[in-house]
Amino acid sequence: MSEAGNTIGDVIPGVTFTIQAASSTPTALTLKSDPTQLSSALQDFAAKYNQLQSDLHQQEGQAAGVLAGDTVVTQLQTTLRQIASYAASGGSIHSLSDLGLEFDSTGTLSLNQTTFDPATRSFRTHSSSSAPRRPAGAPFRPRSRNLVIPSRA
Repeated sequence: MSEAGNTIGDVIPGVTFTIQAASSTPTALTLKSDPTQLSSALQDFAAKYNQLQSDLHQQEGQAAGVLAGDTVVTQLQTTLRQIASYAASGGSIHSLSDLGLEFDSTGTLSLNQTTFDPATRSFRTHSSSSAPRRPAGAPFRPRSRNLVIPSRA
């Protein structure tokens, strides 16, 4: 490998190496993932999911908003449920519920840290090629046997 400068950014996707000094001996590199970023992102996803579901719920019933009776509300709720219950076929993490995202009996989504911590330890021991991926354009496929999404009706 040859680079004009001291920054290498095309070896591992998402990782940039900055070479500080020349060395006459081999240098070992250790990469570790930081699960706190994923945990924060999942908590943020849950909060935004819950807020959107709440906003959509306000468009139903007697005191409904301007979208009362519009099928777009039902379509959005269905799409949200499909996204939240998507399941991949490969890798060690198959769904968001495998990472600890759970619905309570009222349909509120939250992150269960007790599930998240061991799941991310397990995930970090696998190569990036085993990470779950959804091919571009592939439809979401809910896996309802692992994730039950109660209706807010």
